[in-house]
Amino acid sequence: MEEGTSAMKEKTLDNIFEQLDKNGVKRIIVSFSDMDGRVYHPVLLYNGSKEDKKRIAEELRCCDRRDGIVNGGLPTDGSSFPGFDLDTCQSDMVITADLDTFKIWNRNELASDGNVQQETVAHLWADIKNPDGSEYTCCPRTILKRAVALAKDHGVVFTAGSEQEFFVSKAPKRLVHIDDVIYYQEVPKWLCDAALDMRARGIETDYIHHEVAASQFEIRVNYKDALSKADDVLLYKIALQEAARLQRLSITFMPKPQDGINGSGMHVHWGMFSEDGKNLMHDPASKTGFSREGDGVVAALMQYANESAIVHNPTINSYRRLKPGYEAPTVVCWGPKNRTAMFRQPAERTRIENRVLDGVGSPHLKFALLIHAALHGAEYELGAPVEENVFHSDVVNRRGLVAVPQDFGAAIEAAKESSFLKEAFGERAYNCFMALREKEWSEYKKDAHSQSEAIKLAWECKRYWDR
Repeated sequence: MEEGTSAMKEKTLDNIFEQLDKNGVKRIIVSFSDMDGRVYHPVLLYNGSKEDKKRIAEELRCCDRRDGIVNGGLPTDGSSFPGFDLDTCQSDMVITADLDTFKIWNRNELASDGNVQQETVAHLWADIKNPDGSEYTCCPRTILKRAVALAKDHGVVFTAGSEQEFFVSKAPKRLVHIDDVIYYQEVPKWLCDAALDMRARGIETDYIHHEVAASQFEIRVNYKDALSKADDVLLYKIALQEAARLQRLSITFMPKPQDGINGSGMHVHWGMFSEDGKNLMHDPASKTGFSREGDGVVAALMQYANESAIVHNPTINSYRRLKPGYEAPTVVCWGPKNRTAMFRQPAERTRIENRVLDGVGSPHLKFALLIHAALHGAEYELGAPVEENVFHSDVVNRRGLVAVPQDFGAAIEAAKESSFLKEAFGERAYNCFMALREKEWSEYKKDAHSQSEAIKLAWECKRYWDR
């Protein structure tokens, strides 16, 4: 078993080097993320020599252990990354690449003379590990991989499709509109080109359209397994931000960079399949259109919605979006076609659309929660759908619907002592994540909480614009 695994890795590395040489790649970008969804990009330099191949083979993966220390991987200071609970005196960590994520593409950037220069680069996603090569339990990608493995133990594979909305601005850190176009009208050519460029990076873009607000757009991305999709959510943002810089523009995924207009969400279409590809959520003969298992998934997602809010909507700005009248959910409910509901059943009735998530924060943590919630489906019964517009208070009162947290502090309170979050993340990672959120709330109350709405929003734009 061990020999077969080792041989497979060596063969994969041989293929990687073959592709590097064939495409003239000189830079290998290795990316990983922290618990806030920030992405970091150490770069390996490559010249094709035998010495470089040997060095990079060790840098891309953990090899044998000697005296409890792993040989290989990229060393790093774990205390430098938000949410990693490492003291500076004991912060040695190892970045280990996932060879299955290897891709090559052409990357454009502005040169100092203002011209566009193109370079062929390689890219891999990576995990953070302890110095001995063991899993580091606060690594978001590791948390999601554990959830995926747990689902596999239950004979289940979860897939996700995404609709990530974003604003394009003439200036960074504040929204200066590039157009006054409305829903499904014009889309700039450079954005269409960026969406096509994503395909070279392995992101299966479907179509692009203008969203409801001025300067707001969405690119729909096809289904993948949960881990690949979480990686793609981050890569999607990176690719668009690179494309915007070439136009001397700025892109933000923050939920509400301007009040009085629609905010940006990340609608996730969530599916559940058997390992042989059978759709476990769909039953065309049932009243709901869902199978019994599918009913349970939706019921469980609703059950844990409010204590999950701090992860699905992880910034102070997130709660500006979750207000009535702007197509963002305000209460916990589901409805077949109801775009005011938190969970909507698309026309195909083969999956559930989760409309509450936004595009900031860690997609790996968000998807890990969705998996853990779905695996509790057998414990809950799905209530009746809501067909009415829940932005009307009389509907909410008559149906007895539960509101989503109305601000960041309420979301923190809903997540405190949550046994569900501790189960999904592990207690150590849960404590680290909650400490980040508490620190953020404390800083906001100190710096901006008592200020005018304009000052508050400026504080939020400065903090969250590039998330």
